Amino acid sequence: MKIHIFIGAVLFSSFGFSQTTQLGLVNDVWPPFTNTPGETAVAMEIVKTALNRDAIAVKERVLDFEMVTKGLEAGSFQGSPALWKTEKREKYLLYSKPILHNQLILVGLKGADVSATSMADLKGKRVGLVEGYAYGEEIENAEGVIFSKGKNDQANVLKLLEKKLDYLLVDGLLVAYLRSYQAEDAKKHLEMGTTPLVTKALHFAIQKDIEDAEELMNNFNASISEMQVDGTYHRILKLNWIQVDVDGDGVLEMIPGAHAGRVMKNAYSLNGSSSDSSNIYYNGKLLNWEDLPDDVKRTGINSQDVQDVTFMSFGL
Repeated sequence: MKIHIFIGAVLFSSFGFSQTTQLGLVNDVWPPFTNTPGETAVAMEIVKTALNRDAIAVKERVLDFEMVTKGLEAGSFQGSPALWKTEKREKYLLYSKPILHNQLILVGLKGADVSATSMADLKGKRVGLVEGYAYGEEIENAEGVIFSKGKNDQANVLKLLEKKLDYLLVDGLLVAYLRSYQAEDAKKHLEMGTTPLVTKALHFAIQKDIEDAEELMNNFNASISEMQVDGTYHRILKLNWIQVDVDGDGVLEMIPGAHAGRVMKNAYSLNGSSSDSSNIYYNGKLLNWEDLPDDVKRTGINSQDVQDVTFMSFGL
């Protein structure tokens, strides 16, 4: 599946990997997760930042997704920043812990019922998808749902506003952006669900035969865990609050960014599921709101990064 933004990368096997200081990664255009260099690509930026912490540089290349998968299988590329796991790919690729989760959220016109919890609940409905995205078996095998594929999420939203569609399936990260940065317009025009109908873990992956591949991946995973709680994810995702299961106990903690403000509702979950938990994790400790530093309680500094960006146009 996909949404808006992309970045990819490549390195042919001839680059070698002894004392790894450079790694070639390949991906397609898949906003906002991967993209062409210079464009927003959150998955690539997460991967590059984690690798850079271990003094590994990244060389990027963007190709059609079919060429990406064929090249990885043939061993032509060293890895990819954003892949779903499949049994076939696991034979030759070593996967990281999830760096993000793709979460398909149901979106309808203002007043629409978006309480569906499975694809079976959408039987007989016209549902917008983005053409070219690999949505997976849950979508491909859905019975009785009338799927309509548009060029991108923006094209599908316009179809929805024109009542040519009943619903859209939109990635949870875009929904989080709409709630954070276009809340007034989104509330005026749309109803957005809170329960993902489909969730798939997104991983960084490298060839298993790269020298010291397991050590590299272990270091990468450690960096990812640090980045989720030290404000790096907040900066890359341009969000003030995220949810993470910090201690592995199955309960999501609320993680504030540098200047998060008090709005914790609808915090973006990195774990593929959301929680109403009020547990706040900051600077290595579980705290109450009252115990947070005053500077953290200041609202929405991150919004400066995207104040001139429109994630979705609602003009007819």
